[in-house]
Amino acid sequence: MNNKMNSTKFWNIFAVVTLLIALF
Repeated sequence: MNNKMNSTKFWNIFAVVTLLIALF
């Protein structure tokens, strides 16, 4: 299992959501 890849994807989504909240 590639756990690092899954974690990176999660943090990428988290960063996008945080940006959207900050903008709106």
